[in-house]
Amino acid sequence: MPHDSAVALAPAASEQATCRLLVERISDKGDLPGFSAAVAAIRRAMEARNDNHEELIRTILSDPSLTQMVLRLANSAMYSRFGRNIGTVSRAVMVLGQHAIGHLAFGVKLVDSVNALAKGGARETQEQMQGAVQAGQVVRRVLVAIGESREVEEVVVATLLHRLGHILASYYLPELWAELDARGASANVPGSPSQEECEIEVLGMTLQRLGRFMGARWGLPQTLLNTLQNVTPRAVLETPSQSEWVAACATLGNQVERVMQSGRNDANEAIAELAYRFAAMLGVEPDELAIHLVEAAQAARRESTAPAPARRVRETPDVGRDLKKGVADIERAIDSATPSQLLSMAVETAFAACAPANAVLFLRNRRERLYRARFALGQALAGATEKLTFSDEYSADVFHAALTTQRILFIENTRAANSATHLPTWWKVNFPKTIAFLVIPLIANEQPIGVIYVGWLENQPRPHLGHAEIQTLTQMREIVGDAFALKMTSGI
Repeated sequence: MPHDSAVALAPAASEQATCRLLVERISDKGDLPGFSAAVAAIRRAMEARNDNHEELIRTILSDPSLTQMVLRLANSAMYSRFGRNIGTVSRAVMVLGQHAIGHLAFGVKLVDSVNALAKGGARETQEQMQGAVQAGQVVRRVLVAIGESREVEEVVVATLLHRLGHILASYYLPELWAELDARGASANVPGSPSQEECEIEVLGMTLQRLGRFMGARWGLPQTLLNTLQNVTPRAVLETPSQSEWVAACATLGNQVERVMQSGRNDANEAIAELAYRFAAMLGVEPDELAIHLVEAAQAARRESTAPAPARRVRETPDVGRDLKKGVADIERAIDSATPSQLLSMAVETAFAACAPANAVLFLRNRRERLYRARFALGQALAGATEKLTFSDEYSADVFHAALTTQRILFIENTRAANSATHLPTWWKVNFPKTIAFLVIPLIANEQPIGVIYVGWLENQPRPHLGHAEIQTLTQMREIVGDAFALKMTSGI
């Protein structure tokens, strides 16, 4: 297998020129919308050493389309062995794992960004992205069919990224892409240069290496960069490394997609031949892999020719319904979740259903005699979240009133005279533009353990929070409090 993963090696002069030209064109035409900025946030979230995966949950929830994709995947047939009806990202991360969700996020942001970049033109770029998506669909189907559980989402995003160099060149370097296209027409003629040889002649590097150059510049994880190489299938005397295995799957998926697009009459036979060549590296019997590959290709072909499905009508926001979904998700997770995970799910449920500017979890620290912010969703708060605190010593304000009475308080207008006198100074400093907020006290073993704060800004629509909605929020905090008390008593 060619080992072309050393991105840091000094490139040849023509390779340097191509990379420099690409960077200049990106500076002129604009980077992939949203993707380059998202890479750092997603990578940081994946690498965060936090059993609660708070950074990843925050990153996903900051992007509504990504949130919907994560929930859709978590509820798909592929993950049905974990159960269905997953309603929160917190639960999805628990079920699928942070690496699967992180790699899914990379893939979704890449597809969305390229589609936005190529909107209104750039036909070749759109075709490359569509081909990459189809290759990823083939790989996903095959891995599910053979019962392979090794990082399915990592394989899918690696399959997409195998076309990154093609996507970048077709959009940012159209004159070089046209020359590659012209040379590629004769690449299969006996005695003519191979496709990779043509790429090196025109670009001074392969398209695969061009993609890795830009991926490294954006800060993609090294584990993903190591998979961005075309694998020559070989007999395996020892188990391939994870990156070799992922790279082999991605190479196979893209080669199958190219056969599908070739229009060959013997496409199924050619796909079966690819299966026999790659079977050893993938650790699958050749006949079995051939059957699954052909079936996956046929299914992808049917989908690509089927009429586009009608756009799903977005559900009208319904606070009561969405709160109940979140509460049901918490109940299903009680046996497997840690106390901190249950608390995060409660914060997310309130945030997703009530659409506030922010939602913050404060937990009591008895030793420090403080309630300290531990998890926040929504708009950034002034200063570091972990520095947001208030004393646990009783004070005549709405927060201690909620904790003392163990009842949810809804302050509908912070400017009203009867409310303003009960707002603590620390709240006024940190939430100066908030016009309304909820205080949801958390109680375990009859003792206060924390508060969920949910706040709305001026000119921000606020949901109707009637008796039924408050009752559901009360049910949620009681479930979390009881589970928290039980787990702490059991030493879990």
